[in-house]
Amino acid sequence: MRSFFNGIVFQKIIGIVLIVLAVFEIISSYKYAKKILQNGTNNGFSLFAIIFAFIFGIILLVGGFICVFYHF
Repeated sequence: MRSFFNGIVFQKIIGIVLIVLAVFEIISSYKYAKKILQNGTNNGFSLFAIIFAFIFGIILLVGGFICVFYHF
């Protein structure tokens, strides 16, 4: 079991999971931004939520690609 967690297969699985989470995060932030642009909001901090969700999604995407394509 120890060799599985240290192996390249586990690293690629983690990378794929990170990519899936990143895509979900980016799509969710896009939908939220679209909803706010159509309906409006009274919350002044919603812009920060959209920006940071998009940045977090990009970071997850880059981390996922690094895990999939590079061997540590």
